Amino acid sequence: MKFRHALPLLAIGWYLMLPPQPLDPSSALSTIPSLNHWQTIRSFDTATACENALTITVQNLKKQMDVNPTNAAAAGKYGIAADAQCIASDDPRLKN
Repeated sequence: MKFRHALPLLAIGWYLMLPPQPLDPSSALSTIPSLNHWQTIRSFDTATACENALTITVQNLKKQMDVNPTNAAAAGKYGIAADAQCIASDDPRLKN
């Protein structure tokens, strides 16, 4: 592979993204909106770094819920974080 062909691979980053949440928390979204409607929480240089951050976030929120099961804020955040995904910055679904 020539170096100029490798350059686009070096530019790929990763986004930790959340889908939009329904206005009424008791109702679920009937369809998952396209990625361009999702919220970018943080960007990373590698997929591994993004996945690690997501795992740590979910684990920390789970611990908060285990300590205080009535913690509505932690439960809500946990539910939101459970829907988060790591998405490559060059994913074509971001451009729709």
